[in-house]
Amino acid sequence: MRAAVVADDLTGANIAAVLLSKAGLDALLEFGLTLGSLERDACVCSTGSRALGPEEAYQAVRQAAGFLSQAKPRLFSKRIDSTLRGSIGAEIAGAMDALPGRIWIVAPSFPSAGRTLENGVLLVNGKPLLESGAAHDPLRPVSCSLAADMLNLSMHPLHRFRVESAGLDCVRSGALRAKLINAENVENLAFLVDAANDNDMALIAKAVAESKVPVGLADSGPLTYAVAKAMFPEAARSRIVLAVGSVAEPARRQVEAVIKAFSPVRVELEVAKILSSEGKSEIARAALELSQAFPQYAIATLDSLDPSKRLDLASLARERGDSPASLSAMINQAMGKAVALAHLENPFDGLFCSGGDIAQAVCKELGASALRLVDEVVPLASFGYCVGGIANGLPIATKGGLVGDDDSIAMCARRLSLAAIDKRLG
Repeated sequence: MRAAVVADDLTGANIAAVLLSKAGLDALLEFGLTLGSLERDACVCSTGSRALGPEEAYQAVRQAAGFLSQAKPRLFSKRIDSTLRGSIGAEIAGAMDALPGRIWIVAPSFPSAGRTLENGVLLVNGKPLLESGAAHDPLRPVSCSLAADMLNLSMHPLHRFRVESAGLDCVRSGALRAKLINAENVENLAFLVDAANDNDMALIAKAVAESKVPVGLADSGPLTYAVAKAMFPEAARSRIVLAVGSVAEPARRQVEAVIKAFSPVRVELEVAKILSSEGKSEIARAALELSQAFPQYAIATLDSLDPSKRLDLASLARERGDSPASLSAMINQAMGKAVALAHLENPFDGLFCSGGDIAQAVCKELGASALRLVDEVVPLASFGYCVGGIANGLPIATKGGLVGDDDSIAMCARRLSLAAIDKRLG
């Protein structure tokens, strides 16, 4: 088993299972643990213990974690509430006792939901927890905003553990890795770790993965996701090609955003060569680079996306006794051929096309007879599947070159990556 998660309620279990699936694991949410659960790639369950007192919560988690420990999960997470409701300390102790020998990382932050831990203070949308709705929870209201105090108050009196803090300076300087490696008396030790954004989560995950120290996680979901990606990078690798033929300014900014977000391998087709006697060799070069440019994202663009390299197609057409539309069609066809040849050589798992003419040219070269469109990633950006040809069933997203905000292509790329994982997991 690669990963196991024990949550204290079904909502949290749902979140954990989705995040593990996004990381590329085959995560199943089990409504009851059985011997079959131990055969899972990733198993998620709920003890339904959010409203229980320390003794009952401790026993529920210890039993579930102990059962799952038989599968020797490489990653174990005790999913906790991002506002630390429930018998959090007692539940962490139950997981500790069921899986001895691990240092525990407690990280309640869920930055995308506005929950962060900064200087040991749990914040909800930038305000201390006590000023949030969680302070008035009818079953388990919180009584303070200091996470360490909340942990201590919720511990089982007979199963207590040490809590040491690791602030943002420790996380961002890279010192957390050394802190894990050099920790002494690790039994019943938990580090309460600050995180203000998703980058902090990634840094914590990096420290965990690089330390090689046996670790247990107690978090609200994002850290488990980040650690799963760091520990099992092969799980989330999907071969996604982004074909951008538009040279409009919005497309240029969107390509820059993709490069910043994913660091893709970039393959640039030279328009001057496409329109010359070197056209076939230029297509072959680009196709070869695209077929080899993985493990995850590769982006094909025209060199004319850079305004300084843009040709005057109208003047060139006059010189050649041709039309700008004809030259544009040759360029689109070249992009389509390069993508199709790359897919034929080394099939990829998802395809994005920016520019309607590019999408049509690519689909034609792939031999697609239709697109089965099922969703809209962002307004005017469609998602679906190729029908027919050498890419039958391939997830595809398309949009116009002028469509969308700067992150629109990146959002399409993420959607394709998730679709590829879904398809791989069946």
